[in-house]
Amino acid sequence: METNPFKPGRGRMPPLLAGRDAAQKSFKDVLQHLSGPSPGAPQDIILYGPRGNGKTVLLHWAEKHCASDLNYTVLSITPSHTTSLKQQLMDVLDTPQAQVTTERSGSLGISLLKALVKRSVVQSSQAQSLVSFLREKANENPLVLLVDEAHTMLPGWGHELLNTSQQVCKDAPFMLVLAGTPGLRDCLRDMQATFWARSNKIPLGRLDAAAASDAISTPLHNAGISLEPDVLSQVVTASQCYPYFIQLWGSILWDAAKEAKCNQIDQALLAKTWGAFDYKKGMLYQEYYEELKQKHMVPVALSIAQAFEGREAISDIELHDTVAGEHVGVNPPDSVLETVRELRKLDYIWQGSEKTVWHPGIPSLMTYVQTEAQNLEPDNSSDFSPGM
Repeated sequence: METNPFKPGRGRMPPLLAGRDAAQKSFKDVLQHLSGPSPGAPQDIILYGPRGNGKTVLLHWAEKHCASDLNYTVLSITPSHTTSLKQQLMDVLDTPQAQVTTERSGSLGISLLKALVKRSVVQSSQAQSLVSFLREKANENPLVLLVDEAHTMLPGWGHELLNTSQQVCKDAPFMLVLAGTPGLRDCLRDMQATFWARSNKIPLGRLDAAAASDAISTPLHNAGISLEPDVLSQVVTASQCYPYFIQLWGSILWDAAKEAKCNQIDQALLAKTWGAFDYKKGMLYQEYYEELKQKHMVPVALSIAQAFEGREAISDIELHDTVAGEHVGVNPPDSVLETVRELRKLDYIWQGSEKTVWHPGIPSLMTYVQTEAQNLEPDNSSDFSPGM
């Protein structure tokens, strides 16, 4: 039985990784420095973007590229709220924890508001420090540490990760890659870390129309399924070139073609698929809308949606003015910044490489907010308190 090659929302490699040439080149340019006469990465990497844009997918590509094409050692982890960094790395390396301990690493350029949390020390005089252990491993073979969902790091775990990484990379071919939502910037700021400023930042947003078209049509073509030109155009437009929606459309069209036992998707068959797409899209938007409600962010989100209406981006000044508007009730300036950061953490807005311009985080979520907000009682329009 044939298996649907599209796996939307699971972080798995899509049947065609389209439109990420620039991001892949950025990775390759940095990774090549880990081997050579003077091995060492000139910068670590931060991969960031709103949910659904393929960060985990690109990490999977990087892991395969490092291991298969470059023969580097790759460790892949996600932050834990219950397990120490040391334990996680030992589990990945399948090394007995008693052989490795941690050591106080100092700030090494990472300013901390508070003293680092106490490190647990293995009661063994023969135990090797985590820094020296990783340095030894990296000198045996270039070592790349990939951390997904990095925006969920707790301060203690994050401090140890960044300090350990900075010590290891001083004299060993080691590189750290953090992947997360736009909230990762605030996560690092809250730790008073300089990692964001000194890393190579790779923003991941929506694809262009050509790449979106290829990502849908090529895997279907390889499965013997073609799309009428106007059908493909409509699907690309409906996907808004958002990677999650692209994979969702591919999956729905593949299933529809197989169920109909046909090898071409025409307007009649496309008409039968709209319900499935709209349902999945609606469920996604409902989840994000609930997050806004829980944070008491719907009123300010509605004002921002109105500012974005008919536009792809707004300036930093306009965004802050909108948030600070009297009809939203956010004041003073510190509350405005706090609100903007909270909306960024929720992927409602985000900044790519243009530092003074803001874009919608999740496509059409603002339209959904405008529709849903019409159901709010008039007295609730000012029910907003930052940080609640």
